[in-house]
Amino acid sequence: MRILLPAYILFIISLLSVKTYAQHTYIPLPDTGIWVTQVEDWHEGEGPVPHTFYYKVGINRKIDTFVNNYHYSSYFGDRNNWNIPYTQQELMYATGTWFRQDTVAKKVWLVQDKMFPELEKVAYDFSLAEGDTITDPLNLWLGPNDLGPHKAWVDNIDSLYLPDNKWHYRWNMKSNWANINYLDITMIEGIGYTTGLWFNPLAAYQAPILYTYDLICFNAYDQWLFEMPNMWGHDCDSMVDHNTLPVSVSNISNVDMSKPILYPNPVSANQDLYLNSFASDKPCTVKAYNYLGAEIINTKVVPGNNISLSQFGLMAGVYFFSISSEHRLIYKQKIVITE
Repeated sequence: MRILLPAYILFIISLLSVKTYAQHTYIPLPDTGIWVTQVEDWHEGEGPVPHTFYYKVGINRKIDTFVNNYHYSSYFGDRNNWNIPYTQQELMYATGTWFRQDTVAKKVWLVQDKMFPELEKVAYDFSLAEGDTITDPLNLWLGPNDLGPHKAWVDNIDSLYLPDNKWHYRWNMKSNWANINYLDITMIEGIGYTTGLWFNPLAAYQAPILYTYDLICFNAYDQWLFEMPNMWGHDCDSMVDHNTLPVSVSNISNVDMSKPILYPNPVSANQDLYLNSFASDKPCTVKAYNYLGAEIINTKVVPGNNISLSQFGLMAGVYFFSISSEHRLIYKQKIVITE
């Protein structure tokens, strides 16, 4: 005799027999984000010079504009610091790192100079699937135009559960570039590469090796989502507060993060501004820009000495100071000048 089961029982059985998957929502790069990278200067080709470590803070501050009908966000701080755009009028012509996101294609496009937007490249491709080989000639660093005849591919994809209470896909990629089998590259959804960031993630295998970059902190919408140990043993907030601080292998333990490099702040326009002795072991060039981006101060200072501000006739306001040594930018600081 044939037994007829009630319809609702059949429906429940059908649900149990189907494998279900949670729906994942794509996570783009944040509109407001902070990336801190630990930089190693290898000094290759410079003789017996020890490796130097310092860190750089990169920020996306929602400063944006349109080029060729595309909406670009600005990312600045660890590349071309000296051309930070301060006004909307300067955005079209400022050299820097500019990116736009296609949340449908899940790609991030990069242009390094907005005067030449036709030189746009794919910085990140978050649409890659497990087993994919990167064949896009516009892919910056990992495409066939950069790696040929070698290649890069997605070895596997897993997920990280971060403090924003979201699962972020993580692409574990490999490359046989430079005839070294299976170099590792990691890319995290909504963050980027953990080596290189906007630079070459395979830089550690170049000859000569100039600089390598390791992501140590990432902040999205005022929340730290990614933190890794760093050479200084300091938390991400302290590193951002002090911006970029150079240090060599031999004196890492002597760095005092509690002291500012330029002080006091605020300072009167008739007072002296002091350059801390640990800023560098070489004479430094100190420059200051007003809110329009105009250079107001350009002077040489030996660390441990002062700058007499009265000679520059400064108006009260906020000024952006940069400190460089041997043509390398090593520190940036915002100083408030009072009357």
